Amino acid sequence: MDIFVSQPDSLLRRIHPSLRAVAAIGFALCASFLRAAPALVLALGMGMAVMLFARRSLLRMLRRTLFLNFALIGLGLTVALGQDGEPWIGWGALSFSREGIGLALTILARANAILWVAGGLLGSLEPTEIGYALDRLHMPARLTHLLLFMVRYIETIHREYHRVRDAMDARGFRARSNLHTLRNFGNLLGVLLLRSLDRSERILAAMRCRGFHGRFYVLFEHQWRRPDLVFGGCAAFAVFGMLLLEAWR
Repeated sequence: MDIFVSQPDSLLRRIHPSLRAVAAIGFALCASFLRAAPALVLALGMGMAVMLFARRSLLRMLRRTLFLNFALIGLGLTVALGQDGEPWIGWGALSFSREGIGLALTILARANAILWVAGGLLGSLEPTEIGYALDRLHMPARLTHLLLFMVRYIETIHREYHRVRDAMDARGFRARSNLHTLRNFGNLLGVLLLRSLDRSERILAAMRCRGFHGRFYVLFEHQWRRPDLVFGGCAAFAVFGMLLLEAWR
């Protein structure tokens, strides 16, 4: 959850959370269908601009998403192998066509552009503000609650995992490629599931004792202001520009 942490005050910090969520979702939907090189370049440029306005380090973001990019590169190369076209680069029985390499680069550009925009627009929001934004957009209450609880307790489950794993190591467990290791990892997942279930029941009981009846409230109600209108117009213009470049390819 390093992406979703509090950031210093910035221009985007003053924009209404619901508007930022709509802009991130709209950009992701449009960028996921881009194939033209100019449109992809514009999408990446928009991602860099959003990170700049959010006062976030693009280099740090790249380091945090390094493993994701490695996975995307592997996925893109797998897709490129199955793409029809004249062989361009090859090693023995493996050959990549120009169309396949282009498709792999397209997938990588789409994913990074979406990640940069989402990280810039939503990364400076607190988890409760994201839930507030989804509630104002009339998203299902169960989805909102699921997101808030996931963000709140994922670190707790992570600490519980390390506690159980340390106990296993203290008893001499060493992971190997055998049935004993698989059985112990299965027991580890079962313990985590049971402890998570027990914790969820205790949390629900504590919330009911405090009067919870299915809705979260925020201490500060965001008001729509002139910068929100300016940001909404700029976001719509940028998305329209991407679609226009895609249509002219």
